[in-house]
Amino acid sequence: MRDTIWRAAQERLRGELPEKDYETWIAPLRAAGWSDRTLTLETPSGFFRDWLRGRFLGVLEDAASGASGEPASVVLVVNRTLDVQLRSPARGPSRTPRPAEPPPARYSFENFVVGASNRVAYEAAAAVVTDSTAHFSPLFVYGGVGLGKTHLLAAVAHALSADRQRSAVAWLTAENFVNAMIKALRADHMERFRERFRKIETLVVDDIQFLADKRRSQEEFYHTFNALHDGRKQIVIASDRAPHDMPGFEETLRSRFASGL
Repeated sequence: MRDTIWRAAQERLRGELPEKDYETWIAPLRAAGWSDRTLTLETPSGFFRDWLRGRFLGVLEDAASGASGEPASVVLVVNRTLDVQLRSPARGPSRTPRPAEPPPARYSFENFVVGASNRVAYEAAAAVVTDSTAHFSPLFVYGGVGLGKTHLLAAVAHALSADRQRSAVAWLTAENFVNAMIKALRADHMERFRERFRKIETLVVDDIQFLADKRRSQEEFYHTFNALHDGRKQIVIASDRAPHDMPGFEETLRSRFASGL
């Protein structure tokens, strides 16, 4: 019954919504139950659920009512096994990690090219900046070369740096993190290194796959991650692959990466 009603509701929604909205926000949903005129739909993340509640819940309930022939409500729940994060069908070779540099000023939300493959990531990154009530930490963006991961991370860093209340932002690659840690170890300045990263409001790290097989660096990053996460700070990370598909990483760290959006 649930699948029949949901399929009929989907047909209605496909005809009512712009194609990009349907493919981004409706197609990934899965029917989980139908009881007492209530359709339960599974969403891939808390962000996805909250976004739907704020923008599409009424539309979903109208479609469910039309499909069932009686007034119906919709309940949205999270099932993190559903996968709609930034990704590409075929993954190319990993990029060579970039050297340390400030976020390029030309990278902004205004000139980011939004497409079907990166729309959810764009909306989530924009919410990190514009919605003070949203707390998607970590925001983990992954995908192949050319999908705009670095652009999105730089846009987040720039926007938050301009916000005086959230201006303590660190934007770097994982290679920068490793090099800074090695330098601190050699100079016996690890406490200074830890303090530098744990006093910030937002940590933005690109190319996290560079930490693969670097046990000591992963351990230090794990502790930094935990300190920021426990303090309800914002963490944004980009990789060339999903957390569950990252060889050379400790399970504890991969679980942390997968704990947000």
